[in-house]
Parts: sequence; structure tokens; C-alpha cells
Amino acid sequence: MRLVTVILLLACSPALRAQADKDFNVCQAAGAEITRQGGTTSPQQEFCIGYVYAFGRGVPRDMSAAVKHFRSAADRGYVPAQAVLGLNYANGLGVAQNWAEAVRWYRKAADAGHGGAAANLGQCYQNGTGVPKDRNEAAKWYRIAMDHGDPHAPGLLVALNGSQPTGSLQRTNTSGSGKVVYAEETLARMNLPPNMTAQQIWEMAASLDQQKRFAESAGAFLKCSDMGNMKCTSSLGHMYDQGIGVPLDRTRAVWYLTRAANGGNRGAQHQLGVYWEEGEVLPQDMKKAMEWYMKSAQQALPEAQRRIGLAYEIGEVVPRSRPLAIEWLSKAGAQGDGLSAEIARLLSNPNTPARFRDIDEISAYYAKLFQQQVALHSVHVSGGGGFNGAAYAHNNAVSAYYAAGNPAGAATCAATPSCRH
Repeated sequence: MRLVTVILLLACSPALRAQADKDFNVCQAAGAEITRQGGTTSPQQEFCIGYVYAFGRGVPRDMSAAVKHFRSAADRGYVPAQAVLGLNYANGLGVAQNWAEAVRWYRKAADAGHGGAAANLGQCYQNGTGVPKDRNEAAKWYRIAMDHGDPHAPGLLVALNGSQPTGSLQRTNTSGSGKVVYAEETLARMNLPPNMTAQQIWEMAASLDQQKRFAESAGAFLKCSDMGNMKCTSSLGHMYDQGIGVPLDRTRAVWYLTRAANGGNRGAQHQLGVYWEEGEVLPQDMKKAMEWYMKSAQQALPEAQRRIGLAYEIGEVVPRSRPLAIEWLSKAGAQGDGLSAEIARLLSNPNTPARFRDIDEISAYYAKLFQQQVALHSVHVSGGGGFNGAAYAHNNAVSAYYAAGNPAGAATCAATPSCRH
């Protein structure tokens, strides 16, 4: 089971999160008694004593004491402790923040095969923290992290420059049915009329999509994507994100969506925002998420406008501003987004509380105001809906508002290529 405390410790450096869950599994049963053991302790025991102090398992939480034991284990070659010690230095947890030391410990762990540490080292090179900025070195360490099974590394590599990572696509999830093939294979079997323009192929692909001939539409989207049509590139990315007509392949999804987003496609920009916010395909980074949401919102995508509006209401990355929240939500509402219109109306009401701390608090207020809970139905436009998936799962009352304000819902949109742009 994932530890909430582990997530809190690692929130500032999510590339290690999945690996650290596994690393700390050896300490799950550890409590205060482990700190009272006599005699010589093993490196793993030292690591677990650090864990006990870091998370207050039967003892007062003490990050300085935790670092002392992590360092003892790390100095004796215990790789998970080296990775966590790098995390402590990167985030100033129990020690003064020191990026050079963070890099040193990440490198020790990465050289020993720790995938999360390798991914974090790649991010240090990408961002120029503790080492000179070097995209080639970042890519090298992302590939090493991939080889050691880090789940975020493939997405980090393609997001680095929007280019296909050599060999990485074979490491992603694919359909087990054997009936779904990559778009290249479908396109090779298609006999497209000669001399078609990219726009004509787009229209053909959209028609095939609406007919639910998804494999053929993916092949056609690939063709017009190769011709430089960003709508096609975005649509193909969304198909790989959902496994529609092609294998479920989030690395390819990031690849196509990054190309389309950099080419100005608003739907792809929004989906990249979702990836950075949810922290599943890419490491969680709310600053990057909001940058992509804002790009999309400025091109009038309602889902992105809604997310920016909510960010202004709760002061998430951007400064808190209810007037700006209402402005962005109203823009989305004016385009027929029922959920945004309802939230804007509520925030404009003088009887509404002056501040909501987070999305869950908005949901709780709705639930109390209308004294009802409704069955959750998923709102998942272009892979992300308006709230990110994790937050939306806690907002049943808000879902009711969406249903009331926009009965067509997202399901219809999800099947229509035009909604991806």
C-alpha cells in the first residue's frame, strides 16, 4: 500500500516516488523498537531507523535524526539510502539544501542501478541544478532510468525535446489482444488516394473516427501528422493515451502530444498539463502543468480555462484572485461548459465564502449547499476533464453540476476528433 507519508516526503521530487514506495517496503513493519536495538546494525536496519524518524513511526518525527541514519546506511553502500539522501539534500529535509550534494548522492545511487535516482539526476541536468544544464546528459540519464524500470523516464525523455526516444517504445504498455496494432502498421495496409492534402486526410480520419473505425482513423491521422498537420498529431496522441485504435502507449502519447503542443495545438497543450498535474505519466510538476494549461486557455479551450479559473480561486501556482477565477470560468461557461458556468455563478454570489483552500473544499461546499451526493460519472475530455482525475474523483457534487449544465456531457465529445483541439 502506498504510504501517504512517503508521498508527502517525496512530493518535491516525484521521479523517486514510485521507486521509494518499493524501497521503504522493507521498513513497513518497523516502529520505535528498532531504534532501541543494541549491537551493530546492518545498513538496511539503519535505513529503516531513518524511515522511523522521518515519518514518526512511534517516535517524534525528526528529519535531522533521519538523515543521520540514512547517511550511515548510504556510506555503507545501501543504494536506497543513497537515493533518499540525495532527495534530502535536494529539498533541504533535515539538512541545508545543497544541490551539489544531491547530485553526488543521486549519481552514486544511479550508478548502482536505482532508476528513480537516475531520473532525478536527469532532471538536475535538464534544469541545471547542481550541475551545468546539459540536455544530452539529461537524455542519457533518462535512458538509464528507463533501463532500470523507472515509470516516469520514458515520458521525461520525450518531453525533453519532443523527439521519439530510440528503443523506448518497446517498453510501454500494449494491448494484450493481439488485434490492435500501431498506426504505422495500419497505414501500410491502407490505400489512400494519391495527391490528398493534409486537410483532406484530416477530414477523412475524422470521418473514420466518427464511424468508430478507429484503427483506420489512426493510420490516417499518422499520415497527415507526418505532413505537418498538428490536429492530426494531437488526435493520434490522444488515441495512444486511451488505447483507441492503437495499443495503449503513453510514451507515444507524450511524444505526439509534445510535438502538437509545441506546434500550438491547444488540445495537446491541455493534455500535457494533465500529465504534469497527475504525476502518473510524467513526474508531478504543477508549475509546468499550469504553464501548459495557460497556453491552452489563451487559445480558448474551455477545459483549460476552467482549470486556470480554479487555480486562481485556490491560489495554486498563480496568485489567488477571485475576480480572475470568475473571469476564466465565465469564458469557459460562455462556450457551453456547464460546470464552469455554475462555479462562476457560485463564486459571484456574495453569500459564498470568501476563500476556498482547495478543490475538495469547493466540492464540500456544493455538497452542503445542495444536501445531496450523486453517483460519480467520469468527466474525461481529451484525457483530463477540467479537474485532474485524482481531484475529480472527490467531487461528486460538482459532477452533478456538470450534468445539469451540460447534459451532452463529455462522452459525446470524447468520441469526436474536433474536441481534441
